[in-house]
Amino acid sequence: MANRFSHGFFKRPPLVPALLVVASAGVSLVIWTIPNLGEFSQNVAQLPALWQISSNQPEIKRLVASVFSPIIIALIVGACCWLWYTIKPFVWPESEEANRQSTTHPEATGMSSRPALPPQLPYHGAASITPTLPITPLPPVLEESAQKQQAVAGHEGETEQPGDGRANPVFSAPVLRSERGRKLSGEGQEAAISEGSAASTGDVAERPVYITINLLKEVHLSLHTPDRALTVPLPLSGTIIRVQLLAYIAWQQGKKVNRDKMLEDVFGHGKSDEEATPKRLGEAFDSHRKFLRKDLRDAIDRINEQAGQTVIPPGLDFFENGNKLWWLADLCRVTDLEAVEASFRIIEQADNHGLLANSVPEEVNAACLALIDAYKGDFLGNLLKDYAEDFDPWSQSWVRRPYTLFRDYYLDALWYAAGYELKKGQAIEAGEAQQEEQRQHFDRAARFYRTYAMHATSSRWDLKVSFGRNGREHGERVMQSERAMRRCIMLYGAMDMTHMVDKVWTAYYKHMRRFSAEVWDADEDTRKDLEAARSRTGAYRLPTQIALPGAFPPSPEPAERS
Repeated sequence: MANRFSHGFFKRPPLVPALLVVASAGVSLVIWTIPNLGEFSQNVAQLPALWQISSNQPEIKRLVASVFSPIIIALIVGACCWLWYTIKPFVWPESEEANRQSTTHPEATGMSSRPALPPQLPYHGAASITPTLPITPLPPVLEESAQKQQAVAGHEGETEQPGDGRANPVFSAPVLRSERGRKLSGEGQEAAISEGSAASTGDVAERPVYITINLLKEVHLSLHTPDRALTVPLPLSGTIIRVQLLAYIAWQQGKKVNRDKMLEDVFGHGKSDEEATPKRLGEAFDSHRKFLRKDLRDAIDRINEQAGQTVIPPGLDFFENGNKLWWLADLCRVTDLEAVEASFRIIEQADNHGLLANSVPEEVNAACLALIDAYKGDFLGNLLKDYAEDFDPWSQSWVRRPYTLFRDYYLDALWYAAGYELKKGQAIEAGEAQQEEQRQHFDRAARFYRTYAMHATSSRWDLKVSFGRNGREHGERVMQSERAMRRCIMLYGAMDMTHMVDKVWTAYYKHMRRFSAEVWDADEDTRKDLEAARSRTGAYRLPTQIALPGAFPPSPEPAERS
């Protein structure tokens, strides 16, 4: 510090600042002091008496300031110069030292007039760019897990080869990738994550997961240690708009969203232009974001108090941002959406390669079953049911896109799971010994088709549900639902289960008439298949009865997939 100040302002005043002080004092002397000096000298003895009159005070202040302006200006300029030369060594220390060395000892430094190249630092792999969290004491389980992760990271750094991004299904930290691919639990999901990681740009960093979010059927949040040794629910206080804000960013699962579009979609929905000004929307966003942080920090305090030590860093946040873009923080995991998307990637990949035209491979069927199991309900289903007015008008709500998209995933899984069971049953030779196994496959296929038919037309929020009027065709969901019901009743009829034919059809017919406000009616093909199922029950052997044509039509493309 002393060496830096030795080149400062006090020991050897630089020429330029000294000239600035003298010049500014001289200019003020000529402009202000000399023209007002005569008036000041004439009235200086009477200034105390004149000051008693309030109207004279502004003029006296001006006169005194004009006369002493050289001193005032010189002090101001001198102070600015001193401040500059005081902080200059700290602002550009490297460049000042380099310039000094180049000018005094050019032969020693080997520097030329061209700028020096930046120093070459050794590359240490992904560990060198791993973001660090605040240092907190770890429980023994976490400490052991951290040591294992460091050993694995060190091995990858020595080989300088990217890892495959594999992690524990639920408990361990996720791997950040450009496409947010992560390994999940369940059969078939591991393969989907492997595909996602292969398409990404590689592992960047590993961070523990502290917050688990579920958005299917109802919003549920949990705060926990990375090993799930301690877990507490994370309630959100306040209005539904706050839940919408979290769900809007969370369902993107790390994809960045534009701040202005987010404000318009969440806080400007259903409001007039006068109410939805950028200033008001920004203030609403900042306010609700602060409340979300407060709820999170309160939960962190509870779990740390329960543990008796700091097991979760207190400075966590739901979101990250930069350049007017916002995204979900890496410490959060949207488990239900990730499980659904991981399974659907396997189905989609098989469909794109033409593997589902006539049959369903075993790994695709496993992915379908995993997706069906992970799909607990429609996206924000309970909120839409209980707080429908908060999403009006629905045609302009941001929720309609993810709502329809994840229903696409679920219905596709049901369709292909039914097709798998149907083909498995058809492949069994019709003998007395194999008939029971065959019936089991057909019964499972009928149940999947029944679930498809009822769920496809169970919600008015679905963008693909529409009933045609005045001779127009129904929407995609309605037509596919009726097609699934035809296959269901034909399978039950072929298995000599007339009671199931009547039960399933009665429930479906009442539902469709009520749901469509009596606009819908069964088409001719459906009525023919219904009569055939009732009249031909047990008339033919099972294999010939269930040879349904076109069991695997091309899967309808989900709306607005991204």
